[in-house]
Amino acid sequence: MFRHNLLLIYRNFKRFKSTFFINLIGLSTGLASVLLIYLWVTDEINVDKFHKNDRRLFRVMVNNPRADVVETSTSTQAILAEALKEEIPEIEYSVASLGGPAIDVTLSMEDRHILAKGILAEKDFFTIFSFDLVQGDKNKVLSDKKGIVLSEATAIALFNTTKDVLGKSMQWQFPWGKDEVYVAGIFKNIGTNSSQQFDFALSMDIFKDVVGKESLHWGNFGCNTFVVLKNGANVQDVNNKIVDFVKHKSKGATVTLFLAPYSEYYLHGNYENGKLAGGRIDYVKLFS
Repeated sequence: MFRHNLLLIYRNFKRFKSTFFINLIGLSTGLASVLLIYLWVTDEINVDKFHKNDRRLFRVMVNNPRADVVETSTSTQAILAEALKEEIPEIEYSVASLGGPAIDVTLSMEDRHILAKGILAEKDFFTIFSFDLVQGDKNKVLSDKKGIVLSEATAIALFNTTKDVLGKSMQWQFPWGKDEVYVAGIFKNIGTNSSQQFDFALSMDIFKDVVGKESLHWGNFGCNTFVVLKNGANVQDVNNKIVDFVKHKSKGATVTLFLAPYSEYYLHGNYENGKLAGGRIDYVKLFS
């Protein structure tokens, strides 16, 4: 039977060469398109899902009423994370970070200089996010503002190796200044399944030193705040507690807060008048 079918295919090919090739090219193109779309959709829906705290990891969102519209953003105060951790018992971890998107910084080691993208983050950053540290203690690497955590690729670019680089001195140079630091840790290169992409991380205390304590107030926005809820905590109960959190801290404040699942924000990141209104998920549905 198989031989008979091959014979029929060969005869049809001989009789209808042009039609045969058109059908073959069309079928091949269709199958290739389906495969590529499947791979792309699979990648999209799995972005940020790899964090071990995924089910309990949230991003703090801000609703800011302006005239006849409500603007929703991820821009929060640098002092919010610590206040939430202290006053909301359902929150297990809370960190502030700066660098979404990552900040361009010049890193130097002796006469070697590279341009890298980095973030500033508080000490529990590598505890709540599953960016794998291959060297260094995740509970300590961001505790010291003189320490820097490098990706493997960045360490190789600066030191030609990832071995025996902990404790070595180097320099960073931001637009607002420069300083000498030591390598406190090394993390694996971040994959494309992460919406956060950075080459190094520094302590958030650097930012706090630069802006000064007088600038750390409830009217100064610009940072991201991430929280991990305790096991069994109800997110709606937490939302009810934090909705007017800033209003209680700052007289005249009008902004309200709510939590959005961290791993869903990549696909569901568009808000209209304070309400969720799609995002990249629209393209995923379209191509699917």
